[in-house]
Amino acid sequence: MEYRPSRRFYIFVNGDLAAFVADPSFGNLHPVSAFKKAGFSILSTVQLLDEEFERHVVRLDRIEQKVL
Repeated sequence: MEYRPSRRFYIFVNGDLAAFVADPSFGNLHPVSAFKKAGFSILSTVQLLDEEFERHVVRLDRIEQKVL
């Protein structure tokens, strides 16, 4: 069996990050689905002035782990 560390571990390698935010295109279902599967929440949907499509603003907050 192959061991693969959680992606969350890689995102938060630096201790100064409180959250990870991205803005995949609303119509691009594969990245949106991948972000949801990784634990991201959709905060809002926006459309930039110079673009003809909407984007989801997604966020994954850092979860502090207790050291035993």
